[in-house]
Amino acid sequence: MDENNLKVIFSEVLRGYTLVNSEKFGKVRIKHFTNYDSAELDIKNKYFYDKALKEGLPTRQERIDFLLKENIWTDEKNKNIIELRSLLAGLQKSKSKVFLKAHIDDINKQIEENQVKLTAAEVEKEEMIGFCAEVYSARRVTNITCIMRYYLNLGIDYSLMMSLRILIQIK
Repeated sequence: MDENNLKVIFSEVLRGYTLVNSEKFGKVRIKHFTNYDSAELDIKNKYFYDKALKEGLPTRQERIDFLLKENIWTDEKNKNIIELRSLLAGLQKSKSKVFLKAHIDDINKQIEENQVKLTAAEVEKEEMIGFCAEVYSARRVTNITCIMRYYLNLGIDYSLMMSLRILIQIK
């Protein structure tokens, strides 16, 4: 990356957003979150998580415990996921140490095959776990993240808007 690109990237970070040209939407500003923004999202995540618990949604761990207790999910399946992750990490490490294209291609094939197996096992587990407090809070925070970026494109500072909304509610 050349020095001019680095300067542009640095200036975008300082400015707080990156300007992107979109065929569909024209010029779009993509907000760079500040530490304050990240902290605000963390606070909202905790709020939505606590709300989900209060409303009776189970935690992820409670769902996993239930699935294990009812033999819907097994420790063997958990071990399989851990083994596949470990195998993939080992394959990645091995790949970094070989130089022959044939060896790299062989390792890439093994990585791809085992990644498919891991993804299938993780998807199966997530489907079994289903909707829980962590999923609820994550979805709500994702929505807020999108809104924060959208308000920037309208020229409105989300944090300022929320502060004004709070002030209006107080009065």
